[in-house]
Amino acid sequence: MFVKYLAKPHLESRHCIAVAVGRSEYGVADGTTNFTINFNSSHCDCQLWHLSGLPSKHVARCILRERKDFALFVHKAYKIENYKQPYNLIMRPIPCLIFWPQRNCPLLGSPEVVNKGRGCPKTSRKKDTIEIGYARSST
Repeated sequence: MFVKYLAKPHLESRHCIAVAVGRSEYGVADGTTNFTINFNSSHCDCQLWHLSGLPSKHVARCILRERKDFALFVHKAYKIENYKQPYNLIMRPIPCLIFWPQRNCPLLGSPEVVNKGRGCPKTSRKKDTIEIGYARSST
């Protein structure tokens, strides 16, 4: 199942010290940093549990202290039942076009084709006919 994902936090949690501060709440010291863990809201200050759905090393230390099963604290997306659920649907084949029901919808035409000119686009502005006549008379 997800045992290989739980082995790493289990081993890394050896360096953490967990202290119960209330019902389902713990304070965990990891070196010089303190983290708070709340099992009711699935919260750890490092945010790894919230982002990945897998317990962090701080949560792992609290789970080991309580002697509970790691599987209870893993997000349901990692469970085999939820992984297999999308594949339980039956995919029915699409019938031939002659069996489709007739609808009174307007027919869609092909999109309008835009022809691009060859070469690089012109960088100078095209002058209006009035501007061309004015430029000739001023010279």
